[in-house]
Amino acid sequence: MRRRRRERRWMIFAGVFGLGLIVGLYLILGSSTGRVIAETDALDPAWRLADITAARANVPDAENSALVIEAGNKLVELSSSKHADEFTQILSALAGSPAERLDEATAAKLKSALSRYQKAFPEFRKVATMPNGRELRAHTDKDTGEIEFHQILGEVVRANCLDAYERIDAGDAEGAIGRLFTCWNASHSVGDDGSTPAIMTRIECDAVTMAGIERLLAQTELSETQCAKLQEALVVEANQPLVDRWLRTQRAITFEEYEKARANQHFWSGNSQQSQVLRLFNRLIAIVHTPSATWPTQIDAWKSEALTLSGANGPASLVTSLSEFRNHDARIHSMIGALAAERHRLQHGRWPVTVKELVEAKLLTQTPVDPFDGQPLRWKRYSDCRILYSVGPNGLDDGGAINHKPSDKGADIGWHLYDPKQRRQLPPG
Repeated sequence: MRRRRRERRWMIFAGVFGLGLIVGLYLILGSSTGRVIAETDALDPAWRLADITAARANVPDAENSALVIEAGNKLVELSSSKHADEFTQILSALAGSPAERLDEATAAKLKSALSRYQKAFPEFRKVATMPNGRELRAHTDKDTGEIEFHQILGEVVRANCLDAYERIDAGDAEGAIGRLFTCWNASHSVGDDGSTPAIMTRIECDAVTMAGIERLLAQTELSETQCAKLQEALVVEANQPLVDRWLRTQRAITFEEYEKARANQHFWSGNSQQSQVLRLFNRLIAIVHTPSATWPTQIDAWKSEALTLSGANGPASLVTSLSEFRNHDARIHSMIGALAAERHRLQHGRWPVTVKELVEAKLLTQTPVDPFDGQPLRWKRYSDCRILYSVGPNGLDDGGAINHKPSDKGADIGWHLYDPKQRRQLPPG
């Protein structure tokens, strides 16, 4: 009897002790999460997903380029991987020779590819005068409906860019500019959406459009006013806080996933890592507010900690995408500088000797900085052209060896400017 009483007392003691331990851990973890939430509130009072969604700009329907793109999509069958691949192949084939006119085979292939979109082009071209947009469907990164819109958007931009190439080949500079503004504004029809599909599609479409501007400059002689108009549009985009918008959205989505886990009483998944992951996001956002040339060292240390905490599929997976933002910065600031250099040539009858000369002429507000090494962008003279470029991801000056796939090793990132006599060359053969 006494033995049974002792066993019962030990069982009660063990139960009370275990319950106390669980409650204690819950309070400790909960208070830790609460402290980090308070820190985040102090850093960014409107950081939660509901706040970010509510803060998105409201665009009236009559000014919303996304609605026009969707209307055009109803007129033709978009999102065909076959057609998208065909557009990409044509653009890639032409990327290395912006000053050359189309050969007969390429011109015929281009005309055939564009014929499928003739019904939609008049609708899409309305976007040329519509710089604002907002895709209205609710989204998260896993929302397949939203991803489908971005796939459509990419195809719209590639189709209109190739339409601009056809106008360039016909010597219609004004028509080509209109098509390129359609591309540029379509790229931004996602508005201030910070989801991964929206941001990465925007960056990709910006790159396609800037390649079209390089071709336009290589085969025509625009007026100073036309160059200034294009430059102004690029400056607006260059000032967009894309990386901050993207990371704030990823932080909010990740936090909401943890909150849902807690609501479903998944105690450990809701608390054990939540505070640490939130703090990791806060640190990464702070890093991207520093000069981008300093990111690699800071991010390497951050990534080591992130991998230890949650493995390769956690916040550490964001690092790969961060490189796209530096590539984008290199491309857009090089193109802004290239347009300023063309304006200088039109005004003074010669190319600038240095990039600093563009600042002195008030064609740039400041010397464009290479996001990869923090130095001024390189300005090189060759026998037939000038090149304004960044050293690219490898951090080495490869002498302006431009590769339009900046993920490739050894690629500088930038754009060619041709002397007028070297423009609009006949294709080889």
